[in-house]
Formats: sequence, structure tokens, C-alpha cells
Amino acid sequence: MKMERKNWKRAMVFILLIVIVLFLLYNVRAFFRGAEVREKSLAACEGLNFGDECEFFLDEEVIGGVCEENPHGELVCRPPQAPEGFFRRR
Repeated sequence: MKMERKNWKRAMVFILLIVIVLFLLYNVRAFFRGAEVREKSLAACEGLNFGDECEFFLDEEVIGGVCEENPHGELVCRPPQAPEGFFRRR
């Protein structure tokens, strides 16, 4: 009985470690993906004014939007469906 309980605990710890590693891998990739989107949206509004139409490429897809200021005063290309704060710097 003691041996079964020990094996069960080891299995749970192993599963927990796998879940933590997968969670970290997913979030690190998402963080860098967000940085790529912010950089491209900033570059799309270079030389444009507030309210001008803009577009940038992301995964071979054209993302269109309007140049708007983010909370740091930078112009970013914001697609119409982008939530508030989506392009903020962390």
C-alpha cells in the first residue's frame, strides 16, 4: 500500500512538471509573438499621422487598421477589432 501511494505521488509530480513546462513554453512563445506584432504595428505607422490608414504583414497575411496613439504616445497600426491596450509596451 505504501509503495502504491509513493508511485502515485511520483506520477502526479511528473505530470505537474510536464504541465508547468508546457505552460511556460506556450507563454514565452506568445510573449515574443506579441513583441513581433507591436514592432510591426509601430513600423506600419512610421511617417503617417493619427487617423491615417495603415497595414502590416503578419504570417503572410495583411493586417489593416488605423494609426492610433498607444498609452506611451507612439503611433501604432490598430486593427478595428484590436482590444484596448493590445499594443502596449510591457
